[in-house]
Amino acid sequence: MPGLSHLWRGNFQPCNAFQNLRTLKVSECSSLENSCFSMLPLQNLGTLLVSKCDGLRYLLTPSKAKTLNRLKRMNVSECKSMVEIITHLGDEVVENSIVFGKLDCLELHSLSSLKSFCGGDYSFEFPLLEKVIVRKCLKMETFCLGDLSTPSLQRLQLTDGGEDAVEECWEGNLNSTIQYLFKNMLCFMITECAILQRRLKSFL
Repeated sequence: MPGLSHLWRGNFQPCNAFQNLRTLKVSECSSLENSCFSMLPLQNLGTLLVSKCDGLRYLLTPSKAKTLNRLKRMNVSECKSMVEIITHLGDEVVENSIVFGKLDCLELHSLSSLKSFCGGDYSFEFPLLEKVIVRKCLKMETFCLGDLSTPSLQRLQLTDGGEDAVEECWEGNLNSTIQYLFKNMLCFMITECAILQRRLKSFL
């Protein structure tokens, strides 16, 4: 639905059906406004899948993230404009940590503009998070700027398995691992550019 801009619009609350929603999948809706999830009561949501929504620069606000107490799986992929999954807006104040108490699987795929999961100085707790897959997010410098707790997480997957062997990386915690991969990617790109320059000079 490339022309869809809102999941709900108006000053009154949406019907109670959204309160019972367990799975939300949004795909190929390139005109969606960035605040599309802010009006929906999603407190019982268990699975959130968003893909190919190129108009979205972020997915959630901190206050909305705090309501997703039952979310178990989040998968965001191929959203070309997305810079952050959770972003700070205006004068919004969030006290205490943002806790994803049930989330056990987080997948971020092919997000070419993504810089971090959250760029604001918020504390996050993921007590049950065991599986994180990050693929082709070449601008992702860190996971978050605030405190981060992931006691059940022991690895970061760079592939989702399938027929290929699973590639993994771990530098002690999720933030350090993302930062390590970003620095290595920069070093690789600089090296490749230097090699290419030398080859070009040899032809001149």
